[in-house]
Amino acid sequence: MAVDIYGPEAAFFTFTGPVFPIRTSRETGSLFEQGDPMDIADENFTAEEAGEATDESMNELPEAEGGEAADFRLGFERNPFERDGTIGSVLDEQTGQLNTRLQFGRFSPVTIGSEIDTVPWETWTYIQINGGIEITFTDEWGNGRYDFAPLPDATTEDPDAIAYIARMTEHMPEVIYQQAVSTSPDFYRPGLPGDILNFYYDLAHFRGPDGQTNLEIYYGIPPEQVEIEQEADSSFIHVQLAVALANEGHTSIYRTTDEFAYRGAQVPSTIEQGSFVPEIIKTQVPPGKYELQVQMKDLISGRTGLYRQELQVRDYRIPELQVSEIQLASSIAEEGATKFLKEDVWIIPMPTRSYAATQNVYAYFEIYNLTKDTFGQTRYKTEYRIRSSAMPAVGVFGAVTAGLRTIFRTRKPQVAITNELTGRDADEREYVEIVLNKVRPGVNALEVIVTDLVSGKSIEREVRFRYGN
Repeated sequence: MAVDIYGPEAAFFTFTGPVFPIRTSRETGSLFEQGDPMDIADENFTAEEAGEATDESMNELPEAEGGEAADFRLGFERNPFERDGTIGSVLDEQTGQLNTRLQFGRFSPVTIGSEIDTVPWETWTYIQINGGIEITFTDEWGNGRYDFAPLPDATTEDPDAIAYIARMTEHMPEVIYQQAVSTSPDFYRPGLPGDILNFYYDLAHFRGPDGQTNLEIYYGIPPEQVEIEQEADSSFIHVQLAVALANEGHTSIYRTTDEFAYRGAQVPSTIEQGSFVPEIIKTQVPPGKYELQVQMKDLISGRTGLYRQELQVRDYRIPELQVSEIQLASSIAEEGATKFLKEDVWIIPMPTRSYAATQNVYAYFEIYNLTKDTFGQTRYKTEYRIRSSAMPAVGVFGAVTAGLRTIFRTRKPQVAITNELTGRDADEREYVEIVLNKVRPGVNALEVIVTDLVSGKSIEREVRFRYGN
């Protein structure tokens, strides 16, 4: 903003207050001196009278202060580097400090080198509006009432001043405010009624039809977080699950909502910490970057929970070796609810990513675009490695950082399994059960490395989980 108004020379100034020039108190001092016949608190004191008094007081200033000889309305000192074009030419000979010459009559920005007193001011910075804006308010009359800082005075007799005023007009606080109002949409961010409902969720995505990506959201409904109704001899849970994805420009929003009711054996008989009812919502979206919102509402109590995260949906249309996300599971069975069926097995999701010391970890993933040899066969190798981390579990899930990857990679794997397989399909579905008795309790990373033994290409995926605590 400073460079836009004052030019590149403004980069040599440190602004400690408003960048937009504001009125100095030299003018208001002549207005509000003791004994001045004009009482600012007098309602009959008009702006016209104030303007007349201002014009009279201006002429009383000495020439060095921009008085008669300098002509206030034409006395713009705009470019401190016009003297000989060097930085040294504007340094005070005694102090070595930069002389402040960004003065426009009796208007000046507030810089670290300025000793000019100004009218009372407040500057508000809004970093999330129009890429960041600054709005300055001033108390022009000394009565505690603030308004948008006014534009410095200029006349048509000074063409240079008019050029600067034209640039300043674009950055006038009131103009900036009006532009923000006209371009920023109105929105309302409601608070969630009642207590917050906490729940678990995880996600994975796989290749879908027609260039789309299949996105699966795995819910974990904690019984202690919802109200359980008793119906005769059975229990009843009723929830609504919703997923919304907005693309980067928020020009397309994909929503999926469904209701689920659980009765009898579907409701855990004991409410223990970490227990949950698994659920899944599926949707299809084009590849790209999204803002994901995952919501759960207890339709009995009315409590609601909402989580939000950034999500990059991979593009599986690229005709090369690819591997889907890894879905962690609590079990892999030969029968179960249809919603958990993948081909010929049932993958029960593990949205908590937490395994007890007595559990094994189950994982499911898909391989795409394997290369066939001259006999029409595929040959590929899968490697599974589990590495532990000494880091605490809190805060690990939710962000993948280079630091975490370094910590995991520098540790030797506690578990390593390698399989070589052959087939006739370019796409394969893989699932594995890994015994965790050699794994350290805490946060662990499961690495899956797939190597196409025909093309020689390799690709890796990783997922983290908690074990034993």
